Amino acid sequence: MKKTVSAMAMLIAAAMVAQGAVIVSWGPTTDAVTANQNIAQNTTFTDASYQSPAVGPDYNNTAAVASPNFYAALSHAASTSFTVFNGANNDLLGRWQGGVTAGTVQSIMLAWDVTSTETLDSYTINGIGSFGGMTDRALRWLVQDSAGDWYASNEINGFGENVDITSNVG
Repeated sequence: MKKTVSAMAMLIAAAMVAQGAVIVSWGPTTDAVTANQNIAQNTTFTDASYQSPAVGPDYNNTAAVASPNFYAALSHAASTSFTVFNGANNDLLGRWQGGVTAGTVQSIMLAWDVTSTETLDSYTINGIGSFGGMTDRALRWLVQDSAGDWYASNEINGFGENVDITSNVG
């Protein structure tokens, strides 16, 4: 069964948990990249090819990330960069930099292919933050079932900087 998760926010680590087993994991780590790595900037979601950096000497060369390949989409292309950021304390997945008109909503969608047939119990995101200037942060989990139908969680909002969020399914 194909299950896909996405988050519309900046994130350090994400996990999907099925009956106690983690089925998608990205971070937290300081070994995901040796230098900032660009994420392909699509403003329309496609699963024709991964938008994550290619695994190699500069991305996940130590296998620090359990689920390195992902898809990504942005509501507005970044004028500066959209990267896996080489952070001092933790590498950051989906760091978006650029200017938008005041009041513009910027959404980031990250998605993984999952072949597990387990029932999802919860979703967790660790260390979500804005890195300055971003207001009204919101998070929504999206899942696509094997028939291709998408399901969205209720919006989670009202959280501060560098928080961990777990949502139970059901």
